[in-house]
Amino acid sequence: GGGLYDSPGSPRVTALFDRGGELLVGGYFTGAGDFPARNVVLWDGAVWDRLGDGMDGAVLAFAEFGGLVAGGSFTESGSGPMRGAARWNGDRWFPLASGLTGEFVTVHALVVHEGSLYLGGLFDAAGGKPSANLARWDDRDGPGARR
Repeated sequence: GGGLYDSPGSPRVTALFDRGGELLVGGYFTGAGDFPARNVVLWDGAVWDRLGDGMDGAVLAFAEFGGLVAGGSFTESGSGPMRGAARWNGDRWFPLASGLTGEFVTVHALVVHEGSLYLGGLFDAAGGKPSANLARWDDRDGPGARR
């Protein structure tokens, strides 16, 4: 498929995720195959596909939780600001709940456990509540609920 490239340096893959036979690839890169793509792409076995406008920083983790969720060191997508965690709706990226805060926000790990999504990384608060480096997001209470 032409591989990944990064015009200023060397591309790096930091996250892989099998989503029903399609491979999601996250990392540090500016293109895939012969088109621009910012740090997140989908490989269907034959061709690369962008996921919206991608992210302005690295994508380091993926999970499936009521849709695709990505974590990393990004602060925005083409659809708006989002720090460290975002949800894909099939057309564009959205912030995960009210977001994460801290001086340097980075999500290194995402895992679904007993009906909740856990985020691990570097942040001070999640959803406006103190949450040093570990947060649980629970969608059962409605969009954006956090406990």
